[in-house]
Amino acid sequence: MKKIAIIFLSLMSLCGCNKDGAAVIEEDYDKLFPFEGIDEYEDEDGEIVIQNADPNITKKTFEYKGKDDVYEATTYEVVLKYVFEDKNPNQGMPSRYFVRFVDERKELVSISSIPGTHFMDPEEYEELNGAPAHAYEMEEGKTYEVKFQVESGHQLLLCVNGYGPRNTSMKASLTATATDDSTEPIVLHTEQYQNDEGQVSLPYPYCKYVILP
Repeated sequence: MKKIAIIFLSLMSLCGCNKDGAAVIEEDYDKLFPFEGIDEYEDEDGEIVIQNADPNITKKTFEYKGKDDVYEATTYEVVLKYVFEDKNPNQGMPSRYFVRFVDERKELVSISSIPGTHFMDPEEYEELNGAPAHAYEMEEGKTYEVKFQVESGHQLLLCVNGYGPRNTSMKASLTATATDDSTEPIVLHTEQYQNDEGQVSLPYPYCKYVILP
């Protein structure tokens, strides 16, 4: 009887081991938790997020990213300031710098550093329509201001790029101030200098935008 009991216990032990072993299953975590890529950032209402844009943006490639019909919209006073400087004028080819921004009509506006010209880049514009390529111009050493009003959801965009000789620079700022003081002033600002020999592009072209809360 003792031997029979030992054999019975041994068989029960083996059955128990087999049962436990069958319960352990390796999970396929790739199937359980498949990688779905990095989530794109979505800004929440009232949050200010500065985002990058293409410094070579043109009227042809521009797509307005603002939001229309924002509930309880805030009105903003927008001021654009810019100045072009050339420490060695009348030497070689003139600089071709530009400042671009989105105006109150939600259109991309270009400002040229070549005053008094109707220069038209065929890659930027499809039709001349009898108008200058640039709505505004700038003279060397003169600080300019452009003012307009927009509301919440507007795409506040500032772009500075181009090329020129050594000792030239472009400075620009775009400031949006809420008329009800509900937010701190929102500022996009850049100072660009070209200090290499020859007719060279700016080393760090600037193009950023904010959707006004």
